[in-house]
Amino acid sequence: MEKRMSAFMLAILLLFVPAQAGAALGGETLHPGDRGEDVEELQEALQQGGFHSGKTDGVYGSVTASSVKAFQKYEGLTTDGVAGEATLEKLS
Repeated sequence: MEKRMSAFMLAILLLFVPAQAGAALGGETLHPGDRGEDVEELQEALQQGGFHSGKTDGVYGSVTASSVKAFQKYEGLTTDGVAGEATLEKLS
């Protein structure tokens, strides 16, 4: 009974704790050359914002890096093409 109550309380707490910045994008720094679902989510977020017109294929190539740079410039961030914490926070 005590374990069930603890699990229930944890579930209730999680409902009220705000998600970490960038959680929707995995929260991990993404670099050119990376591949996978996190990159695909990054591409989709950039596309929704009008910054990415390339494929959403999960490959962080030159088009994605250029899209990230355009977004960073627009947001006044360091324009390095790396999707780090500040970039992911602004995208979320």
